[in-house]
Amino acid sequence: MAIALVSASKNTAATAGASVSISPAANTSAGNLLIVCWFANGTSLGFPTVTGSAGGTWSSSVIFTPDSNHTEAIYSLSNAAVYTTTDTVTVAVSGASEIDVHFLEYSGADTTDARDGSGLSNWYNGVPSTTGDPGSFTPTTANDLILGFSAQPNVNTAGVTPASGYTKELNNLVVGFECDTEDQVVSGTPTVDASWTYSVSAAWFCVEAAFKPPAAADTLLGQAVL
Repeated sequence: MAIALVSASKNTAATAGASVSISPAANTSAGNLLIVCWFANGTSLGFPTVTGSAGGTWSSSVIFTPDSNHTEAIYSLSNAAVYTTTDTVTVAVSGASEIDVHFLEYSGADTTDARDGSGLSNWYNGVPSTTGDPGSFTPTTANDLILGFSAQPNVNTAGVTPASGYTKELNNLVVGFECDTEDQVVSGTPTVDASWTYSVSAAWFCVEAAFKPPAAADTLLGQAVL
């Protein structure tokens, strides 16, 4: 069974601050992969923490801190317990004045640790442009979920276009930054690049990560051998 998006949710302007909690759009299913992508903007940011009220240890694929005022990351929880719509995942970053958080649930991912290696990250480094690109890589496992997350100021939702083959799943503007999540389930192990195109030249921060399906032996567990 291929990895597939089940539900997605995002925080709103009312929850801006140094600690933001987000709930799933619907009750999740036990054993699914849960992912939070987030961006923090502020001054002298501290190291982030990600915790969930329904338990489990949230693990990072990538934490990107290009300077002391910005941090962007992708965290996940494999084989998660049920998170109801009253449960929360909390992202806390001391010094932050804005935290944008996207919450996504996927079925069909590996239940031991769905992360397929470390993620990639990149930023504008003082040179605004109309393209945000975290970099390209080749997944080590076939048929991965590739997830990309972008943050940039002064670009509205309609002005952010995902890379070819990717679907924009979420977008939000909390205070000053527009944040977007894109995904794609690839066939095989092609070179991938979860880049973005912006309608105007802007500062940008991008991260991407890969998540794997179960190993072939796992998918056969419990089937009859003829």
